[in-house]
Amino acid sequence: MLHGKSIAIVDSAGGEYIWQFDQQSFSDTFFDSLAEALAALHSTDHDAAAKASVRIKSPKEARESFSSNIDQIKRSFTIPIILR
Repeated sequence: MLHGKSIAIVDSAGGEYIWQFDQQSFSDTFFDSLAEALAALHSTDHDAAAKASVRIKSPKEARESFSSNIDQIKRSFTIPIILR
């Protein structure tokens, strides 16, 4: 939904990040900006977000949802032993 090129994407086969830029080229400004964005995201007022129709999950709910998704994937695909 954002314009421009992603910093990294997740490799669906291996689950690892594939960096789109040389990691050594990131400046302090990049890291400061990223830190500010993450801090702002994590300090979002949950009630305001819910009123704006943003799906809200507690950390426990997020972990359970992620675990459930992984279980569903395991039932649908053969996962190599090295990735388990």
